[in-house]
Amino acid sequence: MALANRFIVLDKGRICFDGSPKDGLKLPLENYGIKNPLNSYKGLEDLLWN
Repeated sequence: MALANRFIVLDKGRICFDGSPKDGLKLPLENYGIKNPLNSYKGLEDLLWN
């Protein structure tokens, strides 16, 4: 996700969000059954594999 330029959230086949990962991770993703990775990491840069 750190390298993505687009983040899309689908709920029951409908697009609920279509935008940047930075903005998408500010959403209450748990409402859609998605675990927010920023709850475990400090920022998108931490999701990069070294």
